[in-house]
Amino acid sequence: MTKFAFLILNYKSTHETEQCVDSIENLEQEENDVIVEVAFENDPNALAFFIRLSLKDEKDDLLYPVFWEDNYLSLIPGEKRTLKCVVPQQVAEVESVTLTVSGWNVPEKKIKLFLEGMK
Repeated sequence: MTKFAFLILNYKSTHETEQCVDSIENLEQEENDVIVEVAFENDPNALAFFIRLSLKDEKDDLLYPVFWEDNYLSLIPGEKRTLKCVVPQQVAEVESVTLTVSGWNVPEKKIKLFLEGMK
């Protein structure tokens, strides 16, 4: 029984899912940090597996430190979820910030964040 259940999960997870990022819910200033909320809604027909979120600069270099509420998350079919990210002021001061979302079976999506007003 365990082997059969694994094979079904493995089969479903190989199907590419639609993009699951629904929206950037909120950008707010909290003391010296910027809080970014990202809303997800998964395709109702497939598992979104090992979704990775990252913030990158205009040269596509990873920005750090940033503190995600969760990482490498998986969403079951139809699941909705919101994640928060704490972006320290020195990172928020970068000229151009892009949220990059990708996963094992989730196509990469880049979303420009406008943090300029949050400085």
